[in-house]
Amino acid sequence: MTPRLLTIAGESRSVVEWSKIPGAAPEHTIRRRLSRGWLDSEAVFLSLGESPSPITPRSHPRRPAPQAPNPLRPTVGRVRSYPLESLDLLRRLA
Repeated sequence: MTPRLLTIAGESRSVVEWSKIPGAAPEHTIRRRLSRGWLDSEAVFLSLGESPSPITPRSHPRRPAPQAPNPLRPTVGRVRSYPLESLDLLRRLA
């Protein structure tokens, strides 16, 4: 398998080579940042705890806000149970 090459300021090196440069992040940090969609230069040279620029694409979008549960759908778990409100509604419909 060919190592992934990162190009920063016109210079291409592998993740291992970049991680050995003074001031660069550790190898595992660079790999994790790249997997999350960071730019090559930010993945290598931002210090630990710093955030990437806001234009950096993300590979993992945020989850949408949770929606209100459907009162007619049973809750999921070991035992399925219906909320009391939905039972009243079902009785009125019957």
